[in-house]
Amino acid sequence: GMNENDLKLFRYNEAAEVWDLLPDQEVDTEQQVIRVWMTGFSEFGVFEYAEPEEDSEPTPTPAPEDTDDDREPIPDTSSGSAAYAVLLLSMAALISLLLSALKTVGHKQ
Repeated sequence: GMNENDLKLFRYNEAAEVWDLLPDQEVDTEQQVIRVWMTGFSEFGVFEYAEPEEDSEPTPTPAPEDTDDDREPIPDTSSGSAAYAVLLLSMAALISLLLSALKTVGHKQ
């Protein structure tokens, strides 16, 4: 199974076509949240990620190509604190659901 302490939040970098690890994250398994400071809207993903050893550099993993994706990009509307608060609450709820699902899966094994 997954180790909750290794769950990390990544932002998709469209220009490089890779998932970038967001810096300075805090995983709180007790409250089932990942805390990280974000500066805008983007495509995010939560992945299990073990920290590399001290002498190695992390290598981003390219996202799978999606040829059927005809979605329009989301405009940058991150100018207000209300929008930021909604984003944080939405991300916290999503991460909480993911961690709950992982715990449920872990208990069934």
